[in-house]
Amino acid sequence: ILSCIKALGTKHVLATSAFAEEAEHTANLLFDGDNCLLAEHNSFSVPINGPGDLTSAILMSHMMAGDVASVTLGAVTSSVYEILERTVRAGSNELMLEQNISSLKMPNMAIQVRKILMGEF
Repeated sequence: ILSCIKALGTKHVLATSAFAEEAEHTANLLFDGDNCLLAEHNSFSVPINGPGDLTSAILMSHMMAGDVASVTLGAVTSSVYEILERTVRAGSNELMLEQNISSLKMPNMAIQVRKILMGEF
């Protein structure tokens, strides 16, 4: 993934469902032109429609507000994970956004974001 990102030559790239270090996890990978950041979370065994679109939309809103990339990636990953978790718990395959506005505004789950070296993956 990282070699492809570097080859694009763009300033920002987000890869969802990226490889994670932990088993049964997935990750979001954000390249901001200078740094490559990784945020992992538990994966879900059931398919849900829309998490990539939601991730992109939330990321864009944070970037337009000028938020720091590492804080942004953690908040975005937390918001989407909370909504996915509640959607799965409710037995739905469509994101339950209306019922989870609080997760969009102020997510509660702490997501660790770490900087990775471009040659690490």
